[in-house]
Amino acid sequence: MNNKKYYSGWNNFPVQYGRMDKVHSIDELSNYIRKSTSTFIPVGNLKSYGDCVLNKKMAKYVGSKKIKFNKVKKTAIVSSNVLIGDLIRKTLPYGFFPPVVPGTKYVSIGGAIAADIHGKNHHIKGSFCNHVIWVDIIISDGSIVRCSKSNNEELFRMTCGGMGLTGFIIKAAIKMISIDSHHIKQKTYVANNLSDLFQLFIENQTKEYSVAWIDCTARRNRLGRGIILLGEFVKGKCEINKNKLHDNHRFGIPFYFPDIFMNRFSISLFNSLYFYFSSFKDKQESIVSYDNYFFPLDK
Repeated sequence: MNNKKYYSGWNNFPVQYGRMDKVHSIDELSNYIRKSTSTFIPVGNLKSYGDCVLNKKMAKYVGSKKIKFNKVKKTAIVSSNVLIGDLIRKTLPYGFFPPVVPGTKYVSIGGAIAADIHGKNHHIKGSFCNHVIWVDIIISDGSIVRCSKSNNEELFRMTCGGMGLTGFIIKAAIKMISIDSHHIKQKTYVANNLSDLFQLFIENQTKEYSVAWIDCTARRNRLGRGIILLGEFVKGKCEINKNKLHDNHRFGIPFYFPDIFMNRFSISLFNSLYFYFSSFKDKQESIVSYDNYFFPLDK
């Protein structure tokens, strides 16, 4: 039986024709690694850009998702197939949040470590692995090794950002941050060109979170124009409403647009309209949910 099919990352390009083996337990995974006669790559939730996670043979851990959260130590011990969104749902009601999150909450913890992802606070908190206490991985002989900055340090450093080439990540301990609210105080700035955009980043480099949308179709003196969104968690008296923590997105596009719509004219038109309507929000402050600020593309 041919169980091969086509796989791709988050941006659906390129596409790899290959085989995905699903492993349901740690013991099964150890045996799988020991008995494997051909090379394979561990995968998380296929949310990387490009082809960095793709191979002719891939293996995915699909065992039970486990999260053990310690409020006193502000740490979470999680299995590698736990998603960023799973971790947020577990810890946010208690006033804790992952120190670094990517642009989608559907990235697995194992994938976040393997890619050493960055977030909107990279200039303040660094990358994801700066906040990883230890990692358990299964190496090529099927044994489990725990590594950290003080134990098996070389393996730890190579695993962080190692894209799965040092072994199969199965568990990790992560340091969490305390927050007072699940809302973000957001301030919007409009940059008319790339020079203005860089200047705004320099002037606001002490802000916890910052991200920019850039119009790459603009030309001449408008080259690099964009919208900068600065953010920080609302501080003060705890206002975390456990009944309204997460957005329920009511609108989505349940199909792929035909390629004919993806051309220079349509993209340029969309970008111009987006920039035009966003320009009315210049220097405006607003309160938005963490979902809207950190994960707008998940819509």
